[in-house]
Amino acid sequence: MRRTSLFIIFFFLFGLLDLALSQELKIAVYDLQRFMSQSKKVAELRKISLQDLEPRRLTLLDKEITVKRLEERLRTEGARLAEAERKALEERFQRELQDWRNLSISYQQAIFEKEVQLAREVVKKLEPIIKKVAEERRLRIIFEKNAAGLAYVDPSLDLTDTLVKLFDAKQ
Repeated sequence: MRRTSLFIIFFFLFGLLDLALSQELKIAVYDLQRFMSQSKKVAELRKISLQDLEPRRLTLLDKEITVKRLEERLRTEGARLAEAERKALEERFQRELQDWRNLSISYQQAIFEKEVQLAREVVKKLEPIIKKVAEERRLRIIFEKNAAGLAYVDPSLDLTDTLVKLFDAKQ
């Protein structure tokens, strides 16, 4: 497997070198993570996307308040309570805490899924803008900086700010 991967990479790089020698090779990159965090339109789309999770967020906050109150009651009154009452309070606290943890994990997973869906939608909308910039600047290749595994890129090759401006203006 590793030998095959190295073979493919070698031929890809050899092909790029051949292309570079035969004609001017113009390359650029963009940073999707930075794009997603800087674009005002993406922020608006994110807000809309996360609206249906608001009831879950509020439930989670209520559960957190319940857990904190029970924890505080155990801390302040636990030593004075009868053994059975303290044990019942501790058990309730543990149940509520576990419920809160489960809700929190579920909520975070839902947010993650919404972010992945949002990124897919944004990339789809971004593709024609990237193509337009590539044509205008006569770029041969545009890499997504993080997905391409690039160790270093000259900042002058980064199109992220340009793409943010064009995307926000278009949407």
